[in-house]
Amino acid sequence: MSKIDASAFTDKASKNPEELKLYQENDFITAYSKHTDLRIDRDGPQNAIGSNGKDGQGWDEHGKAQLGFLISQGLRPKMALLDLGCGTGRLACKAVPYLSEGSYTGIDISEKAIDQCRSLGLDAEFIHGDGSLKPVKNKPFNLIWAHSVLTHTPEDVAEEFFKDLSEMTFGAFFFTYKHADEGYWRSGLKQFQYSPARFGEMAKKNGLKSAPIDIRWPAGQRTMMVVRK
Repeated sequence: MSKIDASAFTDKASKNPEELKLYQENDFITAYSKHTDLRIDRDGPQNAIGSNGKDGQGWDEHGKAQLGFLISQGLRPKMALLDLGCGTGRLACKAVPYLSEGSYTGIDISEKAIDQCRSLGLDAEFIHGDGSLKPVKNKPFNLIWAHSVLTHTPEDVAEEFFKDLSEMTFGAFFFTYKHADEGYWRSGLKQFQYSPARFGEMAKKNGLKSAPIDIRWPAGQRTMMVVRK
């Protein structure tokens, strides 16, 4: 692996020798998976992924907010939903009961996150993935949702992701991202920022089209929609 120059990063992870070492010694997806597993063991399933304070504060509320957003974008109880980067089940806890006549599939690169989801006893499918859409490419979905996934996705992985998406049967894909005025850049050990135009290029290359949605999330993420042309 090439040496990462983390001197310009301001995120906490880049200043933690144990966490920095993961990204120095592994490809990004492997490192991020190991990093997430480490955080779940250290901080617990809610504080590790998706809370905004101690003792899981905000975890439940954010799950409700995500479901509310998806309903506003057309999610209905009979639909099939793919939760890409499902984490430890923040959205699943809310979406699975809502999809009483439909189906929920969650996929995540963290094995410990998926183990936690499976322990919730929900009527849902949880998949330990590889950072791509390949494990679910043959399944049709009405909506695909990815919260704080593209914020932790390097450009080459995002390019492959859009390619996989173009080969799937889906209605609409919604995701959050951190904004850059131009192009793409790495802003932290596991943080990446994209311009809307860069996503537009990826979409167009694969027979898709993207458009921003006027909603921002508590951590500052913006929202994008992708559909077929």
